[in-house]
Amino acid sequence: MATRVCTIGIGGVVPNMPDALERRPLARFQMVQVAAPGHPLAQRRGPIPANVVQDEVQIVLADRSRLTENYQVGVFSGRTWRVLDLGTKHALLLAGLGWGGMPSHVVAGDLAKKRLVKLRLEGLDDASLGGQLYTLYRTAEPPGPAARWLLDRLAALCTAREKRPAAS
Repeated sequence: MATRVCTIGIGGVVPNMPDALERRPLARFQMVQVAAPGHPLAQRRGPIPANVVQDEVQIVLADRSRLTENYQVGVFSGRTWRVLDLGTKHALLLAGLGWGGMPSHVVAGDLAKKRLVKLRLEGLDDASLGGQLYTLYRTAEPPGPAARWLLDRLAALCTAREKRPAAS
């Protein structure tokens, strides 16, 4: 945080959040574990045991921040490919090169059109696969008027999205 690379940020849970950062809730999201229909995990029926998941490549979103170094969430496989953005992860999943968790709203169309298949991992229920996004800024340097407007607008858009009925 000492590098002052940015004024505001958006992120998920950060372990050992520095006191110098202020965190405000922005949006909630639901995650689903998915794979392409031809992927070996997609061929299985019923909950998939941990030892089976362990052997398949999981596509994992990497975080570039030093704040989250060595911190992993939702990593269930011993074999991982790490990517730096959700778009790349999505493309690799669609290509059948691995499996992984994606925000449900991002893959809803793919699930409906059967380009991706929802996986059921043993011991993991849908309720435990949610997350929270936060706005972040340095406590000593709160956002100015333009940044506050942007954060308020983002919060309003996220609230409106959460209140919309789920797509079927």
